[in-house]
Amino acid sequence: MPPSSVHPPTVEWEFSPATTRPLRLLVYTAVGLGVGPVCGLVVLVGATLVGSGGVQIALFVLVLALFVGLGVGSGRALFALGNAPPEVHETVRALSRRRVVASVLLGTGLGVAGLWWTDVGFELVVGGVVAGFAALVVGAGLQSEGVVDGDTGELTYAGHTVPVDAIRRVRSWRLGRFVVMVVTYHPGRVGASTPRFVVCSEAARDAVNAGVARATPDDDTAVEEGTRAPRAVRAVAAAFGLACLAAGPVLWVLVPPDGRLFAGYLGLFGLLFGALFVRYAVVA
Repeated sequence: MPPSSVHPPTVEWEFSPATTRPLRLLVYTAVGLGVGPVCGLVVLVGATLVGSGGVQIALFVLVLALFVGLGVGSGRALFALGNAPPEVHETVRALSRRRVVASVLLGTGLGVAGLWWTDVGFELVVGGVVAGFAALVVGAGLQSEGVVDGDTGELTYAGHTVPVDAIRRVRSWRLGRFVVMVVTYHPGRVGASTPRFVVCSEAARDAVNAGVARATPDDDTAVEEGTRAPRAVRAVAAAFGLACLAAGPVLWVLVPPDGRLFAGYLGLFGLLFGALFVRYAVVA
């Protein structure tokens, strides 16, 4: 059989808490740091009230039990009523209840120790919640699944199917089992919403690189003039995006100190919308 008729293998991958141990560890970390310090604050406040004689210990235990019961029960109720997708059910089934409880207890212990023995206990509680949220965001960003089809030469990822020969360049970084790819496409070959960042396996990265290497040299020039967004539209998007990015810093300088919190709030929205419009101007 000639080499040209041999199709490269099809590579599939799936990274989720149900299939990947590091993602489960991130979930345990997020739960422990996000919920544990808050529970520690509740426990310390209750213990202080009991120690001062303002509350009976039996009443405190009852309130604590109600607090835990309502938290668990409301979470299960929202999960049941929210008609969660199958992957969410798989994630919940994959998590160990003992490890979830252990992570919460560890976070509670750290919260109590920080509040009791340090002068920055409240900052530690807030920092723990922020760190837990950050772990949750990182875990969500690393969750991915897709296919590099060797027969059709297509990459399927995040609801998009992209011809591999539409990719001009791939830059990648390996993070353990994960590979983060920054993909650059030939002008006009894909839409503006096509993912430029792809989290995949090492085998998928190699398959994409092999497909890019097999692309013909004429692919970069075989682009019709009308396939990209009009220059006027991209110019307006770039101008509007840059204005949104500059709104926060300008308001921070112009408004009085009492209004800088509001300026910072608007600056966050400006950063979000500015990045979206600038991205559109670059890739459309």
